[in-house]
Amino acid sequence: MPVIRFGFKSDPALAVGTTLTAVVFAAASGAIQHRRMKNVDTETSLSTGYSGILGIIIGSIIKGVADRYDKNSYGFLYQDSRRNDILKFG
Repeated sequence: MPVIRFGFKSDPALAVGTTLTAVVFAAASGAIQHRRMKNVDTETSLSTGYSGILGIIIGSIIKGVADRYDKNSYGFLYQDSRRNDILKFG
């Protein structure tokens, strides 16, 4: 991405989009080849995939709830350095 962004002086969104597209196709190609060579533990890969999907769903729900209460959505996750509170609300 830095080469696309700074070397060709491209827009950051274009650089990120181009890089992500290349990564998706490279990862898919590698996954298909490893699957053909029987180098994939299906049970582990499925449990990892399902865990990732569950994490995305839970994270999205938490983010949606937090957005209702505070503009800085993740403010409640950080410790306030001025006080000894574990959580900072607001």
